[in-house]
Amino acid sequence: MASENGLNALVQQAEQLTADITEASGELPHVHRNLYQIHEAGQRLLEKTAGVRDGKADVKAAILLGSRGFDVPKLSQKLESLNAAKSLEAIEPVWETDIEGFLSNERENTLLAAIEQSRKNTFAEAERSQWLCCEREWEEEKEMILNSLVGTGQELELTRDSEVYRGSPLSMHGRSGLDAVAMAYAREVFVRNEAKLQGLTHSLITTFHQASIAFPNKSVHDCWSLVKALVDIPSLPPAAHTLRSSPSLQLPLLSQARHHLEHRYLEYIRESVHQSLAQAQLGGVPGTFQLVRSFLHLRQASSIPGLEDGCVEGQPVWALAFYCLRCGDRDCALATISRAQSCVEFCGYLREYVQSQDLRLSHSSETRLRLLYKRTVRTSTDPYKRAVYCLVGRCEVADSHPDVCSKTEDYMWFKLSQVSCEAPDSGHAPSVDDLTLSQLQATLLEEFGH
Repeated sequence: MASENGLNALVQQAEQLTADITEASGELPHVHRNLYQIHEAGQRLLEKTAGVRDGKADVKAAILLGSRGFDVPKLSQKLESLNAAKSLEAIEPVWETDIEGFLSNERENTLLAAIEQSRKNTFAEAERSQWLCCEREWEEEKEMILNSLVGTGQELELTRDSEVYRGSPLSMHGRSGLDAVAMAYAREVFVRNEAKLQGLTHSLITTFHQASIAFPNKSVHDCWSLVKALVDIPSLPPAAHTLRSSPSLQLPLLSQARHHLEHRYLEYIRESVHQSLAQAQLGGVPGTFQLVRSFLHLRQASSIPGLEDGCVEGQPVWALAFYCLRCGDRDCALATISRAQSCVEFCGYLREYVQSQDLRLSHSSETRLRLLYKRTVRTSTDPYKRAVYCLVGRCEVADSHPDVCSKTEDYMWFKLSQVSCEAPDSGHAPSVDDLTLSQLQATLLEEFGH
């Protein structure tokens, strides 16, 4: 009933307004519109005032924001959740001539602004106090941790006193945020610390190397194998480490590096042969020679043009000798060369090379072999023969032999085998034809390091 009275009053007001306008400006034409026309006129008015968003424009905007990394649905939710009421507006509408109402609203707005500013200042002060408290607690914990690491009677000189932190023994059971790989490392560190407390020796690198065997990434195990090989050198006097170019330090390091690369290549040959046993035709007495012979059969080395000095058991003699040396079996390489009738002259040099302590010929033998290489072998069409001569006699150190050393590990092994470390009692005088470790490092840095 009340709504009908309200509508009737609205109709009367509209009629009165129409009458007033008619009296002021004359008779106006009467316009009669149905609901559809009124709706259409309202839509046109809405388009003029606010504009209508095109659906294609929304799609283009979403694609643009998405390409820039914005989460469009989440951004829309944030925009919808914004509350425009937070902005300070007049509490109630005030006429321009209502001075009392204007002053009242200004007073209320000033109070609200002061309250909002006070709230912001309070939150900022609380956050600053929280960070100061966290930093102070961390400094205290840090001092206690440092004091716990220092032995008895060796108090750290800190700005203020702190008590020694005595932690409970570490337990390897229970939940942890570490993954399986990190837990394996943490377990080995725990075992090492326990052994250290009991006065036992424990190699952390060895245990890390053993733990990496179970890792799914084989490259990690290869890295630990390399680290273990490089640090597994005989104990040296402290003075030997003061000079990096000392032969007593370089010789064991080079030997371990070569041994690591040779062992890896032997494993590679063994895996290659075992994956194709039927094609490799593996047989005979087990050993390096049969593995290398089968490996060359897989690579069809006998079909390479330009090979010299015949074959041994169907494979080129110099290729067999080279890959035996590459696998670290120098005795096998010597036995292979001894079976070739055309390699009698070189057999004596190779025997001296194998039997030497540092894998180097005497000064006179090395000089004769280098002359022989320059006179006859340098122009040979057999890449394996040239490589073996350069390896044993350390000839042509600038030649990288890409025909037989196509991979990085092959190149590194070959160059490490040619590096000369002159001990005081070696009988070798320094020569411009020798390759030193510092020269090899400079070559790797300047030519391949960029």
